[in-house]
Amino acid sequence: GVEVDVPSAVTWLHKAAEASCSDAQCQLGVFYEQGIHVRRNQTRAAEYLRAAAKAGDPRAAYNLAAVLDEGSAEIPRDLEEAAHFYKIAAASCNPRAQYNLGTLYEQGRGVPHSFHEAAKYYRLAAAQNLAKAQFALGRLYEEGLGVKCDLEYARSLYRKAAACDDADVIFALAQMHADGKGVPQDVAKAAFLLGRAVKAGHSAAQFELGLMYEQGRGVAQNQARAIGLFKQAACVGCHRDAQVHLAECYAAGRGVDKHGGKAAHLFSLAAKAGSGKARYHL
Repeated sequence: GVEVDVPSAVTWLHKAAEASCSDAQCQLGVFYEQGIHVRRNQTRAAEYLRAAAKAGDPRAAYNLAAVLDEGSAEIPRDLEEAAHFYKIAAASCNPRAQYNLGTLYEQGRGVPHSFHEAAKYYRLAAAQNLAKAQFALGRLYEEGLGVKCDLEYARSLYRKAAACDDADVIFALAQMHADGKGVPQDVAKAAFLLGRAVKAGHSAAQFELGLMYEQGRGVAQNQARAIGLFKQAACVGCHRDAQVHLAECYAAGRGVDKHGGKAAHLFSLAAKAGSGKARYHL
């Protein structure tokens, strides 16, 4: 076999990119964007990705669109240009590009606001089993936005989305079941779905499931389990509301030994994250 020589490989990638090889340009763009084998540099990332995208590389188009969509200190956000490159990637059946473009149309960011266009792109991505798109399309059908209202079809899309491992989608579905919005209210089902999101490290799910254990909603009341979930959300996930709630538990000695120092520390963290409630307690 050949001994791995990363510096030499990166050098050859640069030479290939300078010779207008779009594959090399795209790969280098990703390297610079993520700081893989090179020092992270968003400006150089955008330059390489733009060159490859203009040469017709749909992977580069998607990555460049994502960089422009997010924006950074080096690359200002440009939603119009992001939409342009998402369209190139979407035309090559990239489901994430289709979903992101649908989101831009739904929100009217960088493109004219259009639920009809949003549904079109969500539908394309949903057909490729992208859970976020299935959920988003279901929401449009539920509310009759850009499409004819069809609650049964909306629920079928939600069921498909629920079968995935996307923690954000599972959390959103859990909230729907807890509130009875778009689906029959079922707090036990909500707790089950929150448990799935918790396993994926979703901090908001940790906090919400903690509240359910604390209150005995959908699950047997278990204060110790609730505190454990609050700690995960507050200390690992840095979830602001969880920090405030756990601080209140420490301040009152609810489910934990009373500890003013820990309460003050958590209130301080939440206040720095913008919590008015935490600032009130300090």
